[in-house]
Amino acid sequence: MNKLTTHPHLDQIAEPIPTFPIRIHQYDRMIATGVVEEDAPVFLWQGRLVTKMGSNRPQTLAVMRLMEALRTILPDGYYLEQEQRLDFLLSDSSPDLDVKVVRGALEDYPDRPPTTKDVAMVVEVADSSLKQDMLKGLEYAREKVPITWIVRIPERDVFIFNGPRPKGYRKQLVVKDQVPVVVDRRKVGSIAVDAIIR
Repeated sequence: MNKLTTHPHLDQIAEPIPTFPIRIHQYDRMIATGVVEEDAPVFLWQGRLVTKMGSNRPQTLAVMRLMEALRTILPDGYYLEQEQRLDFLLSDSSPDLDVKVVRGALEDYPDRPPTTKDVAMVVEVADSSLKQDMLKGLEYAREKVPITWIVRIPERDVFIFNGPRPKGYRKQLVVKDQVPVVVDRRKVGSIAVDAIIR
């Protein structure tokens, strides 16, 4: 006769499968040799390849409108990058950002993408990716990115974070009308939320 025995749940006895962490220089080499295609829907996050969230038309339009608006007010000594890599200095992460304001000129970075010390502001435009973008925001604070915006399409607002520190940003502000554009502690203009999200 079979005797009924109880066993612990598998998740209580199973050990995690070991993973191989990837460094930024290894990720670069993987792209250079074609192991990871340049346009592959992945990015490096904390030493692992992570699937990029897809973008939809409202997100694409918001990014394009924001780029147009920022171009008109950004002072000399800065330029914009759209949906390009940003290499971290404190962790092995290299996400593609929707928009970033980079110090200097495009020609200043001929051999490498900008790092977190090279940016004055980063922007994520969130429609379905809000949770992932908020999580990234915590890492931007640890990396000492001065200002992070999260444009929240469903809420029709912009979440501004500034004052980076290791456990997040010191100041958070939700703006529904005119968003102040500050680069390296200098206000250079403002953008209406309605100019970004329609």
